[in-house]
Amino acid sequence: MEAATVLLALFLMSGALVLSVLIRSQFSSGVEDLHQQIALHSKIHEAFDGTVLAFWRYYDSKDPALLQQYGNYSIELRQFVKQNTETSITDADQQDAKNLAQLETAILSSTDRLVAAPPGKLANEAALAEIPVRELAVRKALSATAQAQFDRLQSATDRLAVYTRVLRAVLLVLGLFPVVVMIWFRHSHQLHIWDPLDRLHRMVLEVKRGNLDVQGTVPSNVELGSVTAAFLTMSAELRDMRTSLEEKARQRAMQLEAAQKDLLRAAKLASLGQLVSGVAHEINNPLTSILGFSEIVLANDKLSDTVRNQVRTMRDEALRLKHLVANLCQFARRTPQQLHRLDLRSIPDRLLELRSYQLAANNIRQEYCRAEKPIWIKGDYDALLQVMLQLTLNAEHAIRDHRESGEISLHCEVSGAYGLLSVADNGCGMNEEMRDHIFDPFFTTRPSRHVTGLGLSVCHGIIEQHGGEIAVESELNKGTAFRICVPLAINESQIETNLNAAKLAPAPCKTREENEHPGFSMASADSVRVLAIDDEADILSFVVQALSFANGRVITLQDSNQLEMALHQGPFDAVLCDLKMPGRDGLAVLHELRKHQPDLAQRFVLMTGNLADADRAATELEGVPILAKPFTLARLRELLNHVRDRIS
Repeated sequence: MEAATVLLALFLMSGALVLSVLIRSQFSSGVEDLHQQIALHSKIHEAFDGTVLAFWRYYDSKDPALLQQYGNYSIELRQFVKQNTETSITDADQQDAKNLAQLETAILSSTDRLVAAPPGKLANEAALAEIPVRELAVRKALSATAQAQFDRLQSATDRLAVYTRVLRAVLLVLGLFPVVVMIWFRHSHQLHIWDPLDRLHRMVLEVKRGNLDVQGTVPSNVELGSVTAAFLTMSAELRDMRTSLEEKARQRAMQLEAAQKDLLRAAKLASLGQLVSGVAHEINNPLTSILGFSEIVLANDKLSDTVRNQVRTMRDEALRLKHLVANLCQFARRTPQQLHRLDLRSIPDRLLELRSYQLAANNIRQEYCRAEKPIWIKGDYDALLQVMLQLTLNAEHAIRDHRESGEISLHCEVSGAYGLLSVADNGCGMNEEMRDHIFDPFFTTRPSRHVTGLGLSVCHGIIEQHGGEIAVESELNKGTAFRICVPLAINESQIETNLNAAKLAPAPCKTREENEHPGFSMASADSVRVLAIDDEADILSFVVQALSFANGRVITLQDSNQLEMALHQGPFDAVLCDLKMPGRDGLAVLHELRKHQPDLAQRFVLMTGNLADADRAATELEGVPILAKPFTLARLRELLNHVRDRIS
């Protein structure tokens, strides 16, 4: 009923609006047209009066100025008469306009002939007598047109009066209609709105007092019926929500606790990174001397077995400390070492090549789910391989500590904008406390002096540097699964970022050079002449003795500010320079060589105890070999061979 009433009111209002618009449109258009015609006829009348007056004044005085005035008025008259003919709408107006145009043409043709006669010549009396007659005819035509316009205005006024009376009647109906509707609505509202609202209000008060078992009748009308039904449904839902609210609060508290743990872990890792960056240089410098001199001593064939074993123990412990510092340094670095566009599948492929035999020998079966198409990412191949190797070694230890045989599953696939790698095992698994701390630095579950607890922390840092995430799922006595996701390459045509291959961070496992016997021959580098610059006298002494095995000659410089004086002792085949020194550092030495001896700068080798310092100057050090402290004799041999190749 309310809808029908509203529709009826809208219909009446629309009718009144349409009627008002029609009246306004018709009256306005008619009045506007009539106004334009009256204005045009007024201009015609003024132009005609001016033309006739100028003609007679000129005829009497023969003044050239009056002739010009006559010409101007006659031109305006012709234009206005022509415009009147073109704008006439009705047939009667068109006929009046044509008649006026003929009369105007007749009188202007007569006046034009008279004003064109030579001065002094007597005018034709008959032609002169026609002028008043034709003037009278024009004025009668103008009067007739004015009367017709007045009649049209009167007709429009009469129509407007009729339209006004009709509009008043409609407005009266519209004025009475709301009164009737208001009386009817009052009764209807009381029955269908206020009474149901009062019942709903009583139910709300019951709920407010805590009674969620309220019952009520749903009104038949659509609006309050839906509201009441929704309220009863809401009270039932509140009843259910009250029972589960505490559980949700507990879940939210657990989520907040997990987030807090993540923040604490991130703070620990950041603090460790800052600490390592500050002390790595101080640790690696003495460690270089210890490792280097121990290898020089081991190269002596005259050592007794007891002394050799003692020195070898010193060397092995120095290497273990080297790995610890290297892992810490790699963790502290905030950017991947080498970014290349690579197929993610190549990481587990290479991993299986390295570990398949050993896993099979330990009765561990391998399962590998490999994606069919290439998975292109931008990352550091060696660093990602190190992560997978660490996870596989952990899985292997977890299986061997729990059972005689087991299984390791590898997966490589694409998920959205990420490439996924996973390593799962059926080993001993972890409890909740171990899972919470698995990525913390120095946390380990294996009681061994050869375990530092940095493996998974380094893995977490590497994946974080690649813009990815690493997560763990584990249950005690059921196994563990590590899942890694790294972003896919945005565009397969991306240009690879080529960084110095010599800047590779040391791997956590032993490399080939560490297992080699330190006594080696460097005869291929005979007569190499090297300028060694370092503020540590022990390191310079080690370099001198190390190169003496190859009959090389070393000029040492402990104060880099005396570089120019040392260069006069040249020529040199290579320059071996520390990065961080008091006064002039390694970068300043390199700049000086590039400026004054660019050829020697091409054979510049930079030593550093913290690769993060070299990373900050990656652009300036592009193409410069990096010798990371502590370095072994094998690494020094490799670098000398590299220098020899450049000399040749």
